[in-house]
Amino acid sequence: MKIRKLNYKGTKLIIKNTNYNFSYFVTKYKSNLIISFGTQCNDKSKILHRAIKKTRVNLS
Repeated sequence: MKIRKLNYKGTKLIIKNTNYNFSYFVTKYKSNLIISFGTQCNDKSKILHRAIKKTRVNLS
């Protein structure tokens, strides 16, 4: 499992790449946005940008 931590325009992101057999899931814990990608996920960039966009709208 690889874990990366980012700070994007004030939003803290934790991105996990796992070896489990699922596509992805996104959750929010305190002020962190946690995105977990499984082995079946092909479109990581679109999912990442969509999750950031939804979170930024909800914070406003």
